[in-house]
Amino acid sequence: MSDQVVAPVEVKAVVVEARDITKVAEMAVLASPNYKIRAGKADTFKNLTLAEDEKTNWKKGLIYLIARYSKGVNFELWMYSTKKGAHLAEFNNLIRPLAVGEVKCETLGHALKLRLQLVDTLTDEEVTAKITAFMTAIEPTLQAIREKIAVVVSKKETEAAAPAPAPAAEVVAEVPVEISVEVPAEEAPVSKRQAKKAAKRAAKAA
Repeated sequence: MSDQVVAPVEVKAVVVEARDITKVAEMAVLASPNYKIRAGKADTFKNLTLAEDEKTNWKKGLIYLIARYSKGVNFELWMYSTKKGAHLAEFNNLIRPLAVGEVKCETLGHALKLRLQLVDTLTDEEVTAKITAFMTAIEPTLQAIREKIAVVVSKKETEAAAPAPAPAAEVVAEVPVEISVEVPAEEAPVSKRQAKKAAKRAAKAA
């Protein structure tokens, strides 16, 4: 009996396309229209910030960052600002409990960040659902924090906003006025001979 020959099965490699971070950012904005993609030239990451009053809210340091990692995309909430999260660390106790299930909590400067990893094998629908659930769960807490923190103003902005010093009053220099005073000339001393002559003239005149 001859041995049965089994034909080798060809295994095709599954090619997974790396998901673009800009596409993920656009999905997030569609899911949460109160956010916008912050303008910037970087192509290795994208930031999301509140569309309303963008400059002020950006300074408060509660932002989303989207960047690639080896197997997909990191979608993260950052407690970060010009002070490296120093003024946000007091709210760490509010952020930690939000790390549930796939959401992980990590340190970021003095404060924290929440990370959701979106593997490339997920469909667009699955990515949108995960982002929506993530943002919906943490947004009430972020809003509460934003209402409690003051805007961090840089030294440069403080100097620019400072009122210009009032112009100094013009000082008019006083010009000294010269006053001429006539001083009577001293009489020249009279010699004895001149005195005798003057006496004789006076006698004759008398």
